[in-house]
Parts: sequence; structure tokens; C-alpha cells
Amino acid sequence: ACRFKEYLEQIDIVLDVEKTNDGQIYGFTYISKDGSIKKVHMDIPESPAVSIPELAEKYGAGIMIVKNVRTGREFKITRGIQEMWENYKGKIYGHFWCSTYNCFQKNGKEIYGASKKEWVAVWHKAERELQIYRHAGA
Repeated sequence: ACRFKEYLEQIDIVLDVEKTNDGQIYGFTYISKDGSIKKVHMDIPESPAVSIPELAEKYGAGIMIVKNVRTGREFKITRGIQEMWENYKGKIYGHFWCSTYNCFQKNGKEIYGASKKEWVAVWHKAERELQIYRHAGA
């Protein structure tokens, strides 16, 4: 919203919003207070999305929920990400979010595209917090 601060007082009704895959607004069409229709378009902001191994390293995560900004799919990764990456030749496994049952699936599956720069962290616990987290029954 800060990028569009100069337009806020002119807007009566927003008609359309243009967003990147990861939800960042880069343009919109609106009806101004004088009744004219106007369109604002800015440069697409750089995406915060990176690969899953990069997310794990950035946050020191031992367990995390990640979201693919291109597909919108979410996965919960409950084992050491770096360890999986090294031991399974570049593969990472996680539990897919199933919207039908409103929970993560019980069985883990390979997360395709884990090395692509299209993932953001939704939630994470650091490696050092894992023992506390697991003993708490989560």
C-alpha cells in the first residue's frame, strides 16, 4: 500500500487489482473522486520467493510450512530439510495441504520443484526448537 500512497485520496472505488503470483500488487484500475476511470501500473516488485533449501538455510528451519507462489500449494515439512536434500539427492518430502479435509495429508510425498525459486515460508520452527516442539505433542 505504501507504494500507492499518493493515489489513496483520489480513489473512490477500486475496480481491478493486478497482483504477482505471490500476492504483491503492481497495478490497479479505479474510479477517481471526479468520476473518471484511471489505471495505475508500477514495476513488478521483486519476489521474495526462493528455493526450499534456501528458506531452510535462511531461517535455520528444522520444520516448516512452505507455499509455492506459482501454484498456491502448501506443504508441511517435518524432517530436516538440509539432511533430506543431501541424503535423497536433491529431493525434499512433505505433507500436502488438503483443502477438502482442512488438514495436511498423513503420508509424505516428494515436493516437486523444491529447487525452484518459487517458495515462501508460511511458518517455521528452528532446528534447535524441534525437540521442544515435538515433546509438546505437536
